[in-house]
Amino acid sequence: MENKLNFGILPGETWRHYKGGNYKIITLANHSETKEPLVIYQSISFGSIYARPLSMWEDTVENKRGGIEPRFVKMSSTSTWEERKKDA
Repeated sequence: MENKLNFGILPGETWRHYKGGNYKIITLANHSETKEPLVIYQSISFGSIYARPLSMWEDTVENKRGGIEPRFVKMSSTSTWEERKKDA
């Protein structure tokens, strides 16, 4: 498989969804027909596996308070949404 994906998302990383669930990255893939980059990830709580287009993964969403935030945020002690906004 031709895989030229390098988007700062790595297998094994944990990311938090804006609604609160934590997910582990399994791998990155390309859609078989369109070659669109996909993120393949697993719910840490339930074990369910999902595929989401990278463009949606990196997108921002409106939260319940009417604010804008990223759909997913990488979980680490040095990378929070507030810190990312300051660096922008």
